[in-house]
Amino acid sequence: MIEQTLLETQRGKYHRYKPPVVVYDPDYLRKRNADLFWAAEQMEPHRYRFAKTMADIPHSYTLQREWDDQSAYDRVVRYAGQYGEKTWFRGYYYRELRVNGYTYWAIGYVLNRRRMFYTSPYSDVASRYYAEYNGIHPRFAEENQLVKQAIGEIKPSDSLLDIGSGTGRFLKLFPEVASQQYTGLEPSMMMAMEFAAAHPDYHRRLVHCTLDDYFPWDKQFDVIVALFGSGEAVTDIFKLRRMLKPGGRAVIMRYSASGPAFWKQYDLAEPRAKLYPELREALGSGQPVGEYSLHVIE
Repeated sequence: MIEQTLLETQRGKYHRYKPPVVVYDPDYLRKRNADLFWAAEQMEPHRYRFAKTMADIPHSYTLQREWDDQSAYDRVVRYAGQYGEKTWFRGYYYRELRVNGYTYWAIGYVLNRRRMFYTSPYSDVASRYYAEYNGIHPRFAEENQLVKQAIGEIKPSDSLLDIGSGTGRFLKLFPEVASQQYTGLEPSMMMAMEFAAAHPDYHRRLVHCTLDDYFPWDKQFDVIVALFGSGEAVTDIFKLRRMLKPGGRAVIMRYSASGPAFWKQYDLAEPRAKLYPELREALGSGQPVGEYSLHVIE
C-alpha cells in the first residue's frame, strides 16, 4: 500500500505532503522553534470536544469554522506536515504534531488531539530509583551541596522549570520553591507517580512531556534546571534560551565519561546525547560533580 499524507490546506482539498529530511542546521532549529511555539499558541486555547462516536479511539477535536483566524488553521496543518511525526489513523498516514503533552492531527476541517503516552526506560525502575537515588542518603551530601551552590538563591517570585523532574529530588534540595512557581517535565508516567506520592502539593504542576515536545508559548522561566543526568535531554540551545527570561539562568548536569552507575546496575541502554557546536560552546567545560559534569548557562 502506498503511504499517504493527506493534509488539508484550503477549501477541503487534500494534498500529499512530503516533509523534508532534517539534518542539524541552526537556522532550521530556530525556524522550527518559532513555528511550533506559534502553533502551540494557536492550538491550545481552543475548546476540544470528546469524540463520542469514536470512543474506541479516545480523542477530542475542534473545528476549523470555530477558529477566528481561518488562515491560522491552514498554517497549523501545514506545520503538521512539515514538522510532524508519521502516524496511522483509520486507513491513512497523517502527520501529527506533538506539543505540550498532546498529539494533534488534522483530517479535513477537523483538528484532533489526544494525550501522549511516552515509553521510558525509567518506568521499569521508578520505585527502585526513588529508593536509591532520592538524594536523602548521606552519600549524596557533597553532591547536593555543590548543586545547591551552582543553582544559587531562588527567590519566591522566580518561576522554575525542572526538566526530567523524576521522583522530585530537586524539591528535596529546594523545598522553599512554591508549587505555583514550579513546572516539572517528566515523560515517564511511573516516575510521575513516585513524584506525586513524595510531593502531593506539586504533582499537578507536572507536564507529562519530553523536552523535545515542550513549547511553553505563554511563559518563560527565571530558572531552568536539568539535574542528575537529565541534562542529556537538552540538545537545542536555541529552545533553551527561548524559554529563559532575560537575566535568567539554566543549570545543566550531564553524565561524565564514565556514565551513570544506575544504568549499568539495571542493564539499561546508556543515554548519551550528541553535543552540537552551539550547545557545546554554551555549556563550556563544566564542573565535575560525582558521575556528572555541571554547567551553568546565563
